[in-house]
Amino acid sequence: MWTGDAGVSQTYLNFTGTIWTTGVFDSLTPGCGGNICPLESGDVVNAAQSVTGGDVITFDTVATDGLDGFDFTATAQPVYFDLRIDGQAIASLVFFTSGGQLSSPPSLPFGLTTQ
Repeated sequence: MWTGDAGVSQTYLNFTGTIWTTGVFDSLTPGCGGNICPLESGDVVNAAQSVTGGDVITFDTVATDGLDGFDFTATAQPVYFDLRIDGQAIASLVFFTSGGQLSSPPSLPFGLTTQ
């Protein structure tokens, strides 16, 4: 999921990314389960595609506020994320939980596994 900062900067933010696994993505739910992070007009989340060595999901969206996003499951770990905000890799603006604590990756791209 992601959200823009229209309340602070009064700008739209372009969120793009590539998510990759050595396995396959066996599910993809644009808008997240229960549509809790609905995509907006013009947002694009591409179906998983087979590439050399695994599967990839790419996306290109614009968000001003509210949550946009998608859920997925993969058959192999780690899952690698290369995420951009307005064309920039800004690791400090990426968050996930690790051991119950909010964390950011040290750099982009990065890989995640489940515990």
